[in-house]
Amino acid sequence: MSEFLGNNNPFYFEKDIKLLNGDILSLRNAITADAETVVNFFKVTSDESDNLSFSSDEYFVTPYEEKIVISNINRNSKTIMILGFIDEVLCCIAELNSSAELRLSHNVEYSITVLKEFWGIGIGNAITKEIIEFAEEKNIKNIVLSVRRENSAAINLYKKYGFKTVGIKKDYICIDGKYDDEISMQLQL
Repeated sequence: MSEFLGNNNPFYFEKDIKLLNGDILSLRNAITADAETVVNFFKVTSDESDNLSFSSDEYFVTPYEEKIVISNINRNSKTIMILGFIDEVLCCIAELNSSAELRLSHNVEYSITVLKEFWGIGIGNAITKEIIEFAEEKNIKNIVLSVRRENSAAINLYKKYGFKTVGIKKDYICIDGKYDDEISMQLQL
């Protein structure tokens, strides 16, 4: 499995962004060596809030499986997994995933997860801006995402960048016996 090793590779992405609180958010592509860190990140964040579709006891991805996922992401020019670090702590992961089918490859699905201790300092804003710029550079036509109706902070962020609600799945998510709707949103570029 070959993988990018530096900025001479077309999949390479690296950028530092100053956040609202003055911290520097260092963004870069995920590489297969990050697999265990990514798995551990999702095990932690899945129990910090109800914003993910799973909890840690339902998350069965192994580091080996995550290496395969990252390797596949890094082979497709329209997909990317961005890791964000503050002081060498992995604080967020964002992904754009494109279909392998040519007829659908102009569409990508966007997801972002931020470690709870880093909420409210502009990480979601910074990464969403970078994701949109990446999509524009790759001639992507549509960015789609799903979000729980109760996650108003995320919904407001997406609206700020022009995402529109395109569908609602009623009672789609059930957490501890309580149902919530899933909102489908889309940004046309």
